Amino acid sequence: MTSSVRTVDPRTDPAWRALATGPGGSLFTSPPWITAVCDTYGFTPDARVLIGADGRAEAGLAWTDVRDLRGERRLALPFCDRADPVVADLDQWRAVSADALAGDLPFTLRALAGSPAAADPRFTVTGEAAWHRTSLQAAPDNLFRSFRPETRRNIAKAERSGVEVVLSADADAVAVMHGLHVGLRKRKYRLLAQPQELFDRIHRPSPPTTASAPPWRWSTGCPSPGRCTWCGRTPSTTSSGPRRPSTCTCDPTTPCTGR
Repeated sequence: MTSSVRTVDPRTDPAWRALATGPGGSLFTSPPWITAVCDTYGFTPDARVLIGADGRAEAGLAWTDVRDLRGERRLALPFCDRADPVVADLDQWRAVSADALAGDLPFTLRALAGSPAAADPRFTVTGEAAWHRTSLQAAPDNLFRSFRPETRRNIAKAERSGVEVVLSADADAVAVMHGLHVGLRKRKYRLLAQPQELFDRIHRPSPPTTASAPPWRWSTGCPSPGRCTWCGRTPSTTSSGPRRPSTCTCDPTTPCTGR
């Protein structure tokens, strides 16, 4: 058996999910993110996955075709800081990108400089930006000392002013965050902000678009044996396994996982 390229829906395909959750994936190529963006803006995503001789996914590329006032074009992917193809070398890139680069549509890809796709002579560099990455492996104090002096001063000023960072999964918190986002985009960048619908979908993902697709969820693990992963209540049991409690208000796309 030889390798083959498969056409998949990156929102629901298990092979794409395996790539997106591996070392070559990122938030912007994950099924929940692609689903939220496409459902909000009406895009239909497409992807190619290279399946190896052992049946495992080896490489992949996802994109969407966009039609708006700027014309028709192909993006990998819209509303993403970057969406690197999951490829190890130029041969894998050529295999998964053949369909994306076929035809007359202009194709825009945002990827880190080290991506094998960057060596493809069919591309022209149209812009460059710095990608900042901070390792979280260090102790908090060492991490703080690694920040620029200006950043440390800004943090100290915020603390003196009573600014508090709160981690919350409440829908109200999403609305507050979106209000801050709108103000920042308008005041600092002079740009329109994404609609709150996008953030609502990220906060509470929509059901997968195909009924046969395995469910995905934002978090994993069961808080206590025999209880709903999301709300902690005791699930009922059916022939197909645990079922979400009827009073559960958690993500409806994820089946209860008692154990």
